[in-house]
Amino acid sequence: MADRSKKPYVVAVAIQAIYTGLFVVSKAAFDSGVNTYVFIFYRLATATVLLLPIALIDCTCRLSRSTTATPSAPAMSCRLLFKLFLYALLGKTPPEFGNFKILA
Repeated sequence: MADRSKKPYVVAVAIQAIYTGLFVVSKAAFDSGVNTYVFIFYRLATATVLLLPIALIDCTCRLSRSTTATPSAPAMSCRLLFKLFLYALLGKTPPEFGNFKILA
C-alpha cells in the first residue's frame, strides 16, 4: 500500500528530471552554435521516431484484443486526422520556437 501512495511523487520527480535534462541539452546545443530551427526540427523528428512505433504497436494490440462482444471506438475520419495535424502544427510548434529563442 505504501508503494502506491508514492507513485505520483515518483512520476512527478521523473518528469522534472526529464525537463531538466532537456533544458541542459538545449542550452548546450545552443551554446555550441546549433540553429534554433534545426534544433526544433531534430527534436520533433526524434519524438516522431520514438512515439510512432509505440502508437502503432498499441493500435495493433487493440485490434487483436477487440471482440464482437465489446464495441470498438469509431474509426477516425481523414478530416479529423487533418484537423489534429493542423492543431499540432499550429498549436505546438510556434510556442517552441519562442521558448527556444529565449534560450539561444
